[in-house]
Amino acid sequence: MASEVIAFPVNLRKNKNQYNAGYGQYYPEADTKEPLSLKGFITAVLTALGATSCMGM
Repeated sequence: MASEVIAFPVNLRKNKNQYNAGYGQYYPEADTKEPLSLKGFITAVLTALGATSCMGM
């Protein structure tokens, strides 16, 4: 069972395209400058948990 919540930054963006069916709606978008990969995600989680090495990653 998880005992710690790891924050994953998310921004809410408003759909400003008036020709889209979702115009005016808000949708979540990950707050990251690079695409998420499994390796990058694991590294971020281990860093957030205080790991000093990522076993060769």
